[in-house]
Amino acid sequence: MKWADDGAATSKAAVEQFHQAGISGGFQCNGEPGVREQYAPGYYAAFLLDPDGNNVEAVVYL
Repeated sequence: MKWADDGAATSKAAVEQFHQAGISGGFQCNGEPGVREQYAPGYYAAFLLDPDGNNVEAVVYL
């Protein structure tokens, strides 16, 4: 996965890889990778819950 200096994903593929790696690592899906225009134009993200229940997100602006 390639990430920007600020920790943001740099592509849709990186968001998708983040999500798959999290699921494979035992995290719970809290939102499949996809566009979420309700957040911002071009907002493409995926969400996971870590073992403690914290929401973890990867996002890239398309």
